Amino acid sequence: MSSRDKVDKGLAEFFADLLDEGCSYNDASYALFGYILLRSDEEVPERMLYPRARQALKGWNARYPQSSRSGADPLIWYLLADKIAENNPPMAAALLLQLDTYARPSEIIFLKYGDVVRPSSKHCRFWGLIFGNSEFLETTKTGTQDDTVLLNSTDRSFACNVLKAVVTKRASATQRLFPDLTLDQYEKAMQKAKCEVGLGKFDFTPHSVRHSGPSADFLSKTRNAAEIQARGRWRAAKSIQRYLKPGQMMAKMNKIPAAIWEKAKAALPLVLRKISRYYGASAR
Repeated sequence: MSSRDKVDKGLAEFFADLLDEGCSYNDASYALFGYILLRSDEEVPERMLYPRARQALKGWNARYPQSSRSGADPLIWYLLADKIAENNPPMAAALLLQLDTYARPSEIIFLKYGDVVRPSSKHCRFWGLIFGNSEFLETTKTGTQDDTVLLNSTDRSFACNVLKAVVTKRASATQRLFPDLTLDQYEKAMQKAKCEVGLGKFDFTPHSVRHSGPSADFLSKTRNAAEIQARGRWRAAKSIQRYLKPGQMMAKMNKIPAAIWEKAKAALPLVLRKISRYYGASAR
């Protein structure tokens, strides 16, 4: 591999890290064109340099528009989850767990039974999830292991009930909680659901679910900045600044019609009932 190819590959991987850390698209774009301006000395036209990095930027902007990174009110996710649950209750359960844990879509999709933390005593009384489980020789996208997120949100107590319902049926530790779920299916179901409930013009994606819990927790003052950073497993404090300035999310929510809000307010019990019926256990 030539030095130019190594730089190209390194930039693409760096952009993936920036995305996971919650950084802006502009940070990645400036990095690429700053490198070309200040460090690159190639005898080829600029537009032909670093195709992988350019493709990574194109994919980032197409899949995760900047407006989607402001998240949404949890009520909106309850509404979308209820619509998704009409055809796929496990996917709706995954969405609700992702919302509470701030997880990346891929992390929720590949969770295994062995990643579930169960209450064991009055001191260890919470349900939780392990990301990058060292028992399975796994790491997270940022290279860490055994990142544990407890389902202890005071205003999302449904999350532990959803998890209990999902794991009602015994399975091996290596079996996936949502074995039939793929990212492509998740994205397509989200697109379909938002159109069906009248939110087709909004950029609500599986990735923007990750950005919603932190904003909601900051607005409701249920977690401070340090707790939000720890729960989202962001390495740098600057990665959570968007959640401490929720103006963009609030402005977007103000564009949603009142009739949709009325449906959203009633959605959580409905989706929990669908999940309970599917798994044969209470998620309420």
